[in-house]
Order: sequence, then C-alpha cells, then structure tokens
Amino acid sequence: MDIKTQKLLALAKQFGYTGAEDDPEAMRKHLVDAKAVIKTAKGVVIDPAKFNVIDSPKAAVIEDDITAEPVTKSATLDDDLDTKIAAAAERIAKAAGSFRQDRPGSPATEIVSVKSVEEREYEGRIKRGNAFFGSYDQYKNWHDWLRVHFFGSGNAGASFEGKDYGPNIQAARKRLCEYGARTKAYASTPEAAGGALIFDQFIPDIVNNLLQYGVARRLARIFRTNTDVITRPVKTGRHTAYFPEENATLTASTGITYSRIQTVVKTSVIYTQMSMQVLDDSNPSIAEDTAIEIARAQAFTEDTCLFTANGEAGYGGMIGAVSRFTNLGITSAAGRIAGGGDWSAHTDAQIAQLMGLLPDYARPNAVFMCTPEFAGSVFMRLARDKGGVTYDQARDGGYMMTYAGRPVITNNVMNATSSTGTNTIDVLYGDMSRAADFADRLSLNLEVDRSVAFDQYAVAMRGVTRFGINVHDVGTTSAVGPVVYLYQT
Repeated sequence: MDIKTQKLLALAKQFGYTGAEDDPEAMRKHLVDAKAVIKTAKGVVIDPAKFNVIDSPKAAVIEDDITAEPVTKSATLDDDLDTKIAAAAERIAKAAGSFRQDRPGSPATEIVSVKSVEEREYEGRIKRGNAFFGSYDQYKNWHDWLRVHFFGSGNAGASFEGKDYGPNIQAARKRLCEYGARTKAYASTPEAAGGALIFDQFIPDIVNNLLQYGVARRLARIFRTNTDVITRPVKTGRHTAYFPEENATLTASTGITYSRIQTVVKTSVIYTQMSMQVLDDSNPSIAEDTAIEIARAQAFTEDTCLFTANGEAGYGGMIGAVSRFTNLGITSAAGRIAGGGDWSAHTDAQIAQLMGLLPDYARPNAVFMCTPEFAGSVFMRLARDKGGVTYDQARDGGYMMTYAGRPVITNNVMNATSSTGTNTIDVLYGDMSRAADFADRLSLNLEVDRSVAFDQYAVAMRGVTRFGINVHDVGTTSAVGPVVYLYQT
C-alpha cells in the first residue's frame, strides 16, 4: 500500500519509534518488529512490511484512512489468514457492488448469506408440516450434538476436546460452543463415565412430537408430578332435597360420596444399539430419524396404555379404557350401543344413538376416538351417503375429520379390522379427561453412551419417559360414564 514518509513516521511513533525521521526502511522494520496492527478505515488489516513509501506530491494516497491500534499481537497463521479473508471479502463486496451498478436502475447492495440446498429443503419440509424440528438451526444443532456424542471422545459436558472418531467432529464441536449449547447435567450411575442429557433447546420439539404421534397426552387429564404416586379426591352423586313437615325431624342427605383416585408412575425405556459403521456412513438424517422413532415409540406406548392395555407387566400394570369396558362386559356396560356385524353395517342412526347416550357433563369436550381405518371406512362413508350440502355439514370442516360437528381423534392402537367376528369396540365417544388421569413425571430423556458397546464397535442410545395412566371412570353396568362406545356385533 502507498504511504507518505510523514504518515509512516506518525504510525511508527505510536509504537515507540525514536530513530531517524528520514529512514522509511527503519520505520517499516520497527512496525514489523513491534507486531503493529495497522488497519484501514474499513477495518482491513495491512502488513507494515508491504508499505510502499512515496513522497511525490502527485501520489494518490489517502493517509487519513490508515489507523493503528496501540497494542501488540503475536504473529500467527490465523492472523495472516484473517487478513487475507478480510481483504478478499472487501474485494468481493466491491466487485458485487460494481456489477449491480452496471445494471440500470439496480442499486448496489451488500452480499448476503446464501442458503444451502439442505437448508432450503428442510425449510420446505417445515412449510409442508412434515419436519420434526421447528427450524433448520434446531435440526443442525441436534445433528451436531449426536455427532459429538456418537463419535467424539469423552463426555459432551466437558470442553469438547479429544480424538475424533468420525467426520466433521471438530466443526460440530465448534458450532456447539459458538451457539452456547451445553448439556443440562451428567447422567447418574451406571452412566457416570459417559452419558449426558439432551440439551434444553431440543426438549420442546421432542415433547411436541410426543403430542404429534400420540393422542394420550391430548385426551387424558395431565398432572405434572415429582412423585411416583399421585392421589386426588373425587366425589360422586348429589344431595337430595326434602320437604319436611313443620316441626318434624329433618332427613339427612347422603347423596354425596368421596373416594380417591391414585395414579402410579412407571418408567418406560427404549434401548437400542447402533453400529458405528452405519452412523459413520449415514447422512445427517440419522439424527432426525433417531429422535423421531424414539418419540413415536414412546407415544405409541402411552396410547396403548390409555386405550388397550390389559394390566399386565408389559403395560406397567395399567388398564386402558377399552379393557375397562371389556372387564365390565362388552354387552353389559351401560355406556354401549350395538352396531352392525362389520364396519359396512354401522349406520348414522347408531352414531346418533351413541352421541345421545353421553351424559350432559361430558358433552362440551366430547370427541370420537378410533383408528384411521375406521374413520375412513365409516365416518367418511356415512358423510358421503348424506350428499350435497348435508355432506359438508356432516363432515363439518373437511378431512380434518369431524363428524356431526364433533372432532374425530385417531389413534393406532384400537381396532383396525373391519370384521372381527366377535363383539369388538370400534369407536369411543366422550370426554377422556373426565375418565382418565395422566401423571407426567418425565416427558422424555435421551442419553447416549459409547462405552457399554465398546467391544462391539457400536453406540447405545436410550430414551426414557416416566408416566402413569389411570382410567378411573368408564361407568358401570347400570350407570353411563363420561365415555361411551359403539361395538360390532
């Protein structure tokens, strides 16, 4: 860069130069030895060794654009690289501005970041509603976290230092540090040497997907708890009014009774091992697929416990609503309507009877609960049979699935067979929040450990939820409860 002797002298004096004032080479050497940081007004760093001293009055030198920082700095490769990058960025910006100015009516603008193909594709998935995470940044952070845990040495709660066991680990560590991503806490024994909990910022997305893939948390009455047993009081019946004679002894009303509902929390665990070769060779979707499948499996388990669990150990001792009705007797429970011999024989009149059977207190939030197969075969058939405007009224909102003005909430655990040849509950109707309690102690916990499967060249991943479901009220053989059902005969 061109510079006059007087300007060079002024810069050198800022760094303690006391030599001859007519020796540009001495001034330049002094600045180099002092590791002086010389910048233009635009912040571009200039190497003092490259100053070209010109004292000609015709020289085009803008001396005021040059400033110096009165500090010293170690000469490193990074410094030189930063200088080159800054200078290159300035040249590119100028070139881009000139190019845009060459087009009439097009003002010069600064260069902006360009989205990658992967980012554009993921944002498209978000718009279509089939992305797991709410943003591309969340997706990439999750992927980086898995890469560091799967391939990096040591635990991720430390300083992210150690040997790499897969591609791009250093870059993943750097991004995690730059975005301030740290683990919540270390896992307890037997994971003392390795596993760490998932980052706080991922938990909302993963828990939301428990809601997306399952319906138990949407339908039952949720209780957040920090104990393994939650107990709440409940009352039944109503007081009776009497009309006593004058001066007669009053009759006591005993219509109200009290009892307690107790829900026991159980621990549900998904444990899997994955080959390091598969993880090393797979594309970034392995991160999202892992989270999706764990969330889906846990949500399926929760739905099973709400609807069809039979109290066995494989269901944590929980009994679902369908099993509660089965225990009462499919043809004996008060809250029942007999349908046809298969799905094709169910009628709109039977659905109307089912809706009419529900007690008044359960009607404001009542929904239909069935499998997608039943909804498509029965509700859609009945809606089409109505035809014309009545068809729109019956569906009441399109394929969002409502029937007769009430939402149809589908699940994948109830009956999905058109003809079972026996008495089978096909659809429930009512307010499940009045029938079932859901004790939520731990929504989802993800842990990764490379040590347990070290001799198999694999990694282990564990997903844990802690919850309890108590379907406490489906009525009796003589009284209709907050949920009723239609069954195939």
